[in-house]
Amino acid sequence: MWTLAPFDRDEQARALARQIVAIGEAENNPYWQAEAHWALAGLDARRRDWTRAFNELTRARDSYAADGMTRSLAPVLAEIVATASAAGDLSRAREAAAAFRTIAAADTVAWQAWLPLLDAQVQKAGGDTAGAADALTRALDAAPMARGAAAQASLFQLGRWQIQLGRSRDLLARPEWKPWLEQHPDAITLRVDALRADGQSDAADAEQHRLDRIRHDPALDLDPTWIAAQ
Repeated sequence: MWTLAPFDRDEQARALARQIVAIGEAENNPYWQAEAHWALAGLDARRRDWTRAFNELTRARDSYAADGMTRSLAPVLAEIVATASAAGDLSRAREAAAAFRTIAAADTVAWQAWLPLLDAQVQKAGGDTAGAADALTRALDAAPMARGAAAQASLFQLGRWQIQLGRSRDLLARPEWKPWLEQHPDAITLRVDALRADGQSDAADAEQHRLDRIRHDPALDLDPTWIAAQ
């Protein structure tokens, strides 16, 4: 589901998620249900359907919390902050960030790296996109070789804000994009937008052509009903 979504395979990903929700309910498996609701939230957020996205995230959060799955609860809380930031929902962003901090306080190794990103997203939810981008830029500059989920999420979030703010050259200049530009469709999309904004139409067209080829790769032609036959 997570692989298909960025490649514009929305309906395939939704079909898989709904099947997993049904299987999870039939087998009383809260983890499977929560994972599927989380994936559905991501699909809804990609099309900016904030109400449905928050409903799905709440279902995932409640399932993880009820079953004591802190390792999954923390990243869902981070997802809620990110979604609330994009939706401009400051109160929701603050609440989820505070809940995340409670978990992070008990495990400095696993979750502390996310805090600069969450702080910046809360700042953006309050309307200060430029200040949030500046704060996140400083955080990434302070750890240029950082790896892992928090570093990736921070880079992609900053890229989206840079496009919004007309800072396309700042996006193009960051070397951390290099590995993601090989195959990740969201990274390539941001680069295409930045190149066009910078007046580099030929380069943007070439990248768009490469992105189209990747998105139409036959390897992604997954029959979403396959799981029902297992």
